[in-house]
Amino acid sequence: MKLVLATAAVGVALYIVYRRRRVSAEEGEPQWLRDPDTPPSSPQSGSSLPSRRSYSPLVFRSNSNQPVVADEMVIDTPVARKHLHTVKHTLSKNTDALQLWVADMELESPPHVVDAIVQRASEPTFGYTIQPSLIWTRVASWLVAHQNWAHAPSPDAFIFSANVVVSFCNALRALTREGDAVVVMVPSYQPLQQCVSGSGRRLVLHPLTRAADGTFEMNLPALAATLRHEGATALLLLSPHNPGGRVWRTDELMALADACAENDVLVVSDEIWADWVLPGPSGLAGKDGFVPFSRVANRCRHITLNAPTKTFNLAGLHASFLVIEQPALRRAYLAYVEPATMHFGSAFATTALLAAYDDQPSRAWLRAATAHVRANATWLTAELNARLPGLVSALPLQATYLIWLDFAGLVAALELTRDGGDDLEEFVLREAGLCLSPGSEFDPTGASDACMRLNAACPRGMIEEAAQRLCDAVEARRSARQASSRTST
Repeated sequence: MKLVLATAAVGVALYIVYRRRRVSAEEGEPQWLRDPDTPPSSPQSGSSLPSRRSYSPLVFRSNSNQPVVADEMVIDTPVARKHLHTVKHTLSKNTDALQLWVADMELESPPHVVDAIVQRASEPTFGYTIQPSLIWTRVASWLVAHQNWAHAPSPDAFIFSANVVVSFCNALRALTREGDAVVVMVPSYQPLQQCVSGSGRRLVLHPLTRAADGTFEMNLPALAATLRHEGATALLLLSPHNPGGRVWRTDELMALADACAENDVLVVSDEIWADWVLPGPSGLAGKDGFVPFSRVANRCRHITLNAPTKTFNLAGLHASFLVIEQPALRRAYLAYVEPATMHFGSAFATTALLAAYDDQPSRAWLRAATAHVRANATWLTAELNARLPGLVSALPLQATYLIWLDFAGLVAALELTRDGGDDLEEFVLREAGLCLSPGSEFDPTGASDACMRLNAACPRGMIEEAAQRLCDAVEARRSARQASSRTST
């Protein structure tokens, strides 16, 4: 009953979002600056459901650039979210800051997916729902067409799950034993690290190294040694990497597969960001593009975690899946999740999966969204290099919409402490008014304490405002330090 009520509430909330007031370029400030707390107008009583719609041409035009347009679609329309009980806006450490931390978008979800959910919500029944084989047929085709899979997995290889964190926890409990060593490369998404210790397994951290341009590297000889010395039974691979935005090369993945096969290590490949390999000049993934681990696994035991939620901004619908093609692993996993029916999804998750993997409209929307984020990342990188040289730098972004920022120069210049009331996070949060994800959340070793992650899936105006706030805060702190120095002398 709780699941039914919750899914119904999601549908109603999305219906309200769908019908909200549009923001016109001629109206001046965008809604996210003008009145972010005012909820949109509700639909009139007795009004008919909206029909399938096209992308709105009404966008917030930033100060310095026209919005990026791909396939005649504009992905820059501001959205109001504070009234929707979002994690990003409700649980922020500073609700007055620009919210650029949680990895969901300050942009609209694809209209054809919203349309499908609205239509499903109009049906006045929300009973138990299965995921039809059509979903997995569509997903399999998408994996081949858009994620470089060598073959289309059989529908039987797919297993529904609420999200990849749930999938990883269940996989650890089903396929490893309590006390087993599980290797996680850091920095990495913190909830997945917590899955290991929370499942009674031993978390083994393998620090990624940095190339000359700042991009992350696996340091494969050291990783292979860690697998042997720790007697690891499982390894978590984030591919593409979060938070570093790195797309792993074929040769790296093949070497990893060989090392894991040699040591009988299960690879759990989280590929939730596979659709977000960026196009154009800022997409530096190389000739290989994204390479799924299944393509190079050979004799290595492995499973894949994936979802449409990062791709299409659907995280609140709790819809994801595993691909487990090796029969013994699939049987063991199902034996664990079936008693609690953790392999079934809600009515709205089912609808979202069917719509999200409808190839033509989803492909077109994704092309426009990645072009928009690529342009945001390119602009922000250039702005930081020009205005804060040597103080703040952005890692080259190959994939995801998450930019890893290195503040090491700023920490040294402003003499910010590692922790306490004058650390980097407090400076960015309180003085710059930006809520970013601190590097320490991704890396408990301390090596990433001078880094933060910024979510670039937002209107260009938010990126420009964020850069201006950061530059203003740096200048204000410098001026205060200079004034203090003159007073003391």
